[in-house]
Amino acid sequence: MKLKKSKYSLGQLKTVKSSQLAVIINYTILIILGVFFLIPFFWMIITAFKTPYQTYNNPDLFFPSPWTMQNFKDVFAQSPVLYFIKNSVVVTFFSVIGAVISSTLAGYGFGRLRWKGREVIFSIVLIGMMVPKQAIMIPVYLNFQKLGLINTLYPLILPSVFSASVKGAFYIFTIRQFIMIIPRDIDEAAEIDGCGPFRIYYRIILPLLTPAIGSILVFSFMENWNNFLDAIIYLNDELKYTLAIGIQYFKTQSMTDWNKIMCISIISLLPAIIVFFLGQKRLVNGINLNASKG
Repeated sequence: MKLKKSKYSLGQLKTVKSSQLAVIINYTILIILGVFFLIPFFWMIITAFKTPYQTYNNPDLFFPSPWTMQNFKDVFAQSPVLYFIKNSVVVTFFSVIGAVISSTLAGYGFGRLRWKGREVIFSIVLIGMMVPKQAIMIPVYLNFQKLGLINTLYPLILPSVFSASVKGAFYIFTIRQFIMIIPRDIDEAAEIDGCGPFRIYYRIILPLLTPAIGSILVFSFMENWNNFLDAIIYLNDELKYTLAIGIQYFKTQSMTDWNKIMCISIISLLPAIIVFFLGQKRLVNGINLNASKG
């Protein structure tokens, strides 16, 4: 019987086996890390469906027995959680829309228009990315205090609307880098047809910025929906709380109601998860295109 000769040499077979082994090791490590990072989310979910008795008197109980929705009912009955949701939606909606409009306009000005001092001002914008938010927190607070905007939602919205934040500088940089990829021949053809700078912006450039805008939408949503620091600094009235700080509603000096806190955490987390998975592809595309230009 004649044996069939392998088309792979011994060295090639060793290379294939080592590559397969490396893949197995990498996936094993990723699975272990994934499980490790999912444990807090799993604990949050099962705690939300446990009774307080099970949580405090039987903490070793792995799954709720029985599963209960009473904690969610109590959250809506005992706290102004609907106000928290409404405030978070208002802040996030206007902040995201404002961030997209201001960053695309500024990025278009830096990436397309020629004007004196453009590079100097753009360098100042880049420096703004390196300044920690905590370094300017006190002067910003004093300015809002002089304007009488403390305990309102405006301090949470206005910095994003005008891209006057560390993330705002990043958004402008992203748009500017993306615009520089677009050939200038498009602008010149539009100018021949009688288009001015603003018409070129919203009729030609803006539709081409869809991947970059998609990444900004996701980043801005995550930033504003989960904005804890600004909310806890500027908001004093419980009816004006956002979900990010509304979680502390069930935490007092004497006790912490973990079941209800986990319920609010789930309510707060769901929109962020949905937006991330819906915008994940655009987010990655926007970052990759920006990196290729950089």
